[in-house]
Amino acid sequence: MTPSASTGTPPGAVTIGRAIDGRPMSPIQYRVVALGCLIMLLDGLDIQAMALSVPSIAQQWELAPSTFGPALASALLGMLFSAALVAPMGDRVGRQPMLVAALTVVGLGSLATSYATTTVDLVVTRALTGVGLGMSIPNAVALVSEFVPARRKALCVTLVYSSVALGALTAGLTGPLVMRLLGWQGLFQLGGWLPLAIALLLLVCLPESPDYLLRAGRRATHLRKIVRQLGLEEHGLAANEAAGHRAAVRILFMPGLKGPTLILWALSLLTMFILYLMISWLPALLEVAGFSRADALRSSVIIQAGGILGGLALAMPADRGHIVPALLFAYGVAIAALLGFGIVPPDPLSWGALLFLTGIGTAGSQVAVTALAVMVYPPNIRATGLGWAVMTGRFGAVISAFAGSLLLRSPLSPGSALALLSIPLALCGVAILMLKSLKNQES
Repeated sequence: MTPSASTGTPPGAVTIGRAIDGRPMSPIQYRVVALGCLIMLLDGLDIQAMALSVPSIAQQWELAPSTFGPALASALLGMLFSAALVAPMGDRVGRQPMLVAALTVVGLGSLATSYATTTVDLVVTRALTGVGLGMSIPNAVALVSEFVPARRKALCVTLVYSSVALGALTAGLTGPLVMRLLGWQGLFQLGGWLPLAIALLLLVCLPESPDYLLRAGRRATHLRKIVRQLGLEEHGLAANEAAGHRAAVRILFMPGLKGPTLILWALSLLTMFILYLMISWLPALLEVAGFSRADALRSSVIIQAGGILGGLALAMPADRGHIVPALLFAYGVAIAALLGFGIVPPDPLSWGALLFLTGIGTAGSQVAVTALAVMVYPPNIRATGLGWAVMTGRFGAVISAFAGSLLLRSPLSPGSALALLSIPLALCGVAILMLKSLKNQES
């Protein structure tokens, strides 16, 4: 096997990516996808846990819910900077150690949150949790994309990223019961021990990226074991074509990547702004609309169910090269649903249906945007590309934490406030049309 391909693929060698493309899925690949789903599940659990706990913490501490904007934003800021500055280290030190470290940080941060007694405590501990999540997401997606064949890449990445919505849905369904039994602190204690347990599982069960091992020339015994489990020939393999190890942001603006990079950033920022605003503030917003707390908590997680369905539905056209029209359709569905909030009187049944449709076009489309990023960037800069896409998305999420606080204090009705979110989704449609035009010019 060729230890490194940083200077190009040697004559007669086959890149690891092409070799994987020519083989059926093997048990080790299914294992990596399953572990990737488990990692991403934690992100959704954490996001929804904070949103669910805000009304209870506000009541216990005798504060207005809008006071918790900085605490919601601090986790997102931690994710933002970690995704951009720390996650790319996975391209240099390997995916597996980065993921183990990331989940350890997530677990410790969540456990520390359970002991918070002031809003300052929440800001600090949530920021620590965000740092761990920002490290994990790009590397989990990159690792899965490096293990699966091209014909299944969009589907597998979509399954992994859909686990964020599944985690939020799980937290929404079980969180109220946990808080009744253990208080809001119990929600974060559970959210702390679970990542620490999964970190131990990754140490034992998660293989390192074979492309990374080939490029780095490390752990030859481990590499041979992985190659055999993938059903590949042990000799004549090379790392995927690489642009070197200079995985800096400037690489994302090389010829052929600049336009797609800017469009991906815009899409990620806008969709994450909408999605996180709804996830973080929807329970409080629905209570203002007249929902009981139980109905508000139940209705707020319906958007995640729509996101799971939307993400899986978008994966099929994405694998067939039709991701642009699929995203346009998803955005259209969500825009129509959001405008419906300004027309339909608030009640759990009708607004629940609108939330489900909104999830298809927001959480579902965000999954598809991530799959699009995997197809745009080559393996050696994939964690960098995904990290910066996640960073720009988290920047939109940070803005949403403060925007939601302003909406709660504004004279707008909850229905009118939700209808306003159709504007950034319309801008997403414009960005997708620009991407389509760019692809037509290149072809």
